[in-house]
Amino acid sequence: MHWKLIRLEICLFVFASISDLLITMFLMCYPDTYYEANPLANWMLQQWGFCGLAIHKFIWFSIAYMVLWAIMLQLEKEPEEFQFVKRSMRAACALMMLTVIYSVGIFAVYGT
Repeated sequence: MHWKLIRLEICLFVFASISDLLITMFLMCYPDTYYEANPLANWMLQQWGFCGLAIHKFIWFSIAYMVLWAIMLQLEKEPEEFQFVKRSMRAACALMMLTVIYSVGIFAVYGT
């Protein structure tokens, strides 16, 4: 298995996902100023609070992770194609971090 080849990408993906959850939870502490734009995440937040939001984000994290894992298993016999998984993980990390940077930027501009 090629897990050792993407350890960094896995760690970055976990870090980006946790960062996204924490900044979202922080912003949701100011409901008069900020809101959850994702309708499904907002519904879960309204129904079950921060626990619901965490469950929502964990479900989507798990789906993305399982898809990449399935792709990796398919490519295991073709190591030269394995770079696709690395690039996909890095793209996922970049998108997650863009979300975090955007959220921090919103807080920096509008404050509490």
